[in-house]
This record gives sequence, structure tokens and C-alpha cells, in this order.
Amino acid sequence: MAEINLKGVVIKIKFVQSGATTQDVTQISMKRDNGDERVIKNITKMNFLVGYQILNDTSLELMLKDTVFPTNKVQTFNVILPRN
Repeated sequence: MAEINLKGVVIKIKFVQSGATTQDVTQISMKRDNGDERVIKNITKMNFLVGYQILNDTSLELMLKDTVFPTNKVQTFNVILPRN
């Protein structure tokens, strides 16, 4: 969906489809220069990234939508970005 470079850190926003025992999620992860990558948030039932914005280098505002039904509205999510 998107990759955001922020001061040596790559924030990845990706859609992960369900399996037999999991739900579809939009997954937000951070990958550091040293190769360490960790998931910082999973958001269920959202499959389309409408937009995003970094707020003060401390949080990520995501505008996501579930496109299963055309009448579903865009929802906004705030994700706090870890310092370490």
C-alpha cells in the first residue's frame, strides 16, 4: 500500500489477506537501518489506503476504507510511532 521514509526508519503499510484462522488486516510496521522490523499495529477489516500523514514525527494518521460495500465510509486511525 505504501512505504514512508522517516529519518532512517521505513514505515510500511500493507494489506495482509486472511487465512483459515485470521482476519484481513492493514498492517503497519517499522523497519530500522539495522534491519530490525516490527509490527506496530494491525487494523482489521480495512483494505484500501485513501491517504496518510505524519504528525510531528510521533504519529501516523491513516485514512482507510473497507471497499467490500460501496457505502462504507473512510475512517481515520492514529498510530503512535515508537521512539525505540
